[in-house]
Amino acid sequence: MVKLDVTKSEDIENVVKRIKMAKTQLWAVVNNAGIGIGCPFDWGRDVDEYRKMFDVNVFGLVRVTKACVPLLRKSNGRIINVSSLAGEFCLIL
Repeated sequence: MVKLDVTKSEDIENVVKRIKMAKTQLWAVVNNAGIGIGCPFDWGRDVDEYRKMFDVNVFGLVRVTKACVPLLRKSNGRIINVSSLAGEFCLIL
């Protein structure tokens, strides 16, 4: 098990290095990280809260995927993106 913060490029690079040092193939990447903000938009949350959510949910996925693509190409591996069921529901407040 390896701790990985998808918002930190250094963490991602370290994981990729560990995979390469293990002299094994990377067969799949499962992008499953995600956070959400659970309050009405007009409650005055700061833009930084939304930026943090995008940094994990969108840009984190891109960082991890881009870092792993060369290894996945060598193994003919797969990228699996997991999304939240919360996107299927509307919350009326």
